[in-house]
Amino acid sequence: MGKVNPSKEAVLMLSVDDVINNSLQVLEGRRVTYDVGPVSTYITGDDRLVWAGLQGFGEQARRLGGEVSMVKTVTDAQPILRFSNGDVV
Repeated sequence: MGKVNPSKEAVLMLSVDDVINNSLQVLEGRRVTYDVGPVSTYITGDDRLVWAGLQGFGEQARRLGGEVSMVKTVTDAQPILRFSNGDVV
């Protein structure tokens, strides 16, 4: 048997939740607001910053988990979001 690449082995040990939660850290400091729900995550802010945040999120998730699948819904409607900390947008 050949040598095992330690970085590949480490990736296999992360759960899906770990990949998502660690990838969300990329959004910190990007001047976007996000709220993680049980099935989806809402990201709001300037459109360029949101797209850059999604790109950073995807890149980080690929680094941590290998393969990534995301479904994005884009709307110009301003939803009323109630964040887990009680804030309303």
